[in-house]
Amino acid sequence: MIGIKVGGSIDRLTSEHPMRSSLEVEFCSIRVRILANRPEVIERLRSYFSSFTAGHAFAFAGADIEVSIIDCDPVDLGLDLVPNPPSPGKRHVKEEYIDLEDGRVVRKRKTGMVFFLSPGRSVAVGPALKNLNQIINLINNLYISIRLSQGYLLTHAAGLVLRGHGIAIAGASGAGKSSLALRFMNSGAAFVSNDRLLIREIDTPRRMLGVAKYPRINPGTVVGNPRLHGLLSAEVLEKIGRMPKGDLWHLESKIDVPIEHIYGDHTFRLSAKLDLFLVLTWQFTSREPTKVCEVTRARLPALLPFITKEHNLFAVHPGIPSSEFSTIRQEEYFALLSRMTILEASGCVDFDVLVGETERFLQASDKGSESRGHSRPLPIR
Repeated sequence: MIGIKVGGSIDRLTSEHPMRSSLEVEFCSIRVRILANRPEVIERLRSYFSSFTAGHAFAFAGADIEVSIIDCDPVDLGLDLVPNPPSPGKRHVKEEYIDLEDGRVVRKRKTGMVFFLSPGRSVAVGPALKNLNQIINLINNLYISIRLSQGYLLTHAAGLVLRGHGIAIAGASGAGKSSLALRFMNSGAAFVSNDRLLIREIDTPRRMLGVAKYPRINPGTVVGNPRLHGLLSAEVLEKIGRMPKGDLWHLESKIDVPIEHIYGDHTFRLSAKLDLFLVLTWQFTSREPTKVCEVTRARLPALLPFITKEHNLFAVHPGIPSSEFSTIRQEEYFALLSRMTILEASGCVDFDVLVGETERFLQASDKGSESRGHSRPLPIR
C-alpha cells in the first residue's frame, strides 16, 4: 500500500482521539507507557498490572514501549488485509494483517480490534473495554519482542520458583501447565509466568523471564484446587462439581487468577534463575499410570515441539525483521536445553503425583549438592 505508513496513521488517530489518561508499568527494567482516550481503560489496566505499576521516575524520560488505546466503535481500514494462517491444530483464522513500510497493521476478526504496530510505539483501536484481554496481550507481546531481540528464546511454558529452585513447565495447549503451576503454589511456590516463558543462558546462572499475565484457567481447575474455590460462587461450584471429570476439562469459559490476591504479596515475580524443565506429554484420556522420567539427550528432539514457541504477528522491534521472529531457532533451543535437567511426565494426568515426584527430585538434588560441598541456593527475591 504505497503512501500509507503506520507512523502517520498513529499520529492521525491519536490526534482525532486525544489521550486523556496514562499509566506507567515496568517489567524487569523494560518501561511501558500506556495512554488511553478513556480513563476507564487505564483504571482497568492499573488494577490488572498492580504488581508492576511503576513510579513516576521515568514518566517524562521516555519509555521502551508506548501503547495508545482508543476505545471506540470498530473502524473500517480500507486496507487489503491478508489472513494469518491458523496455528497447528487450530481451524479458524483469528487475525488478518498487512505489512507496511514502517510497521504492521493487525485486525482481530472476531472483535474488530485493530492494532497499528511500529517500533517502540503502537496503537490499539476499537472496542477496547470489551476486549481488555487483547490489550493485555498486545502489551505483553511487545515486551516479548524486545526480549527476543536481546537473545532470549520463547518457550510454551509456565514458570515458578519452589524453595529456591526455578522450574519451567512446558506442554501443548490444554496439557495443564497453569493447573500444575497453581498446585505448586499451594506448596509455597512463587509464580513467574503462565503460558509464555523467555529463557537465556548468556547470564550466570541461567535465567527465565515471565510475562505479566495472570493464569487463565477453566472451571475444572477451580473445582480441583480448593485454594481457588473463591473464584466461583457456591452455586456454580456445586453445579460444575457434579459434572463428569472429562467434561470439566472441555469447558470453554476462562477465569483470571489474581495471584497476589489469593496467594499473598510478592508471589508474582517476572525474573528467576532456571534449574529444571518439566515437559508434560501426559494425556487426560490415558489409562497408563503417571510416569516421571529424566530426559536423555536422544529423547530431547522429540520433545522440542512441546517446548518451543513461535512469536506472533505482534513482533515489532527496531532493526529486527518480523520474519526473524517467525523462525524457531531449533539449534539454539537444543543447545540450551541439552545442558539442563529435564523431566518428562507421561501417562495419565495426576497433578499430585507429579508435584510429589518433582519435590523428591529437588530434595535429592539438594542433598547431592550438599555432599559435594555446595550450599543450597537461596530463595530468589
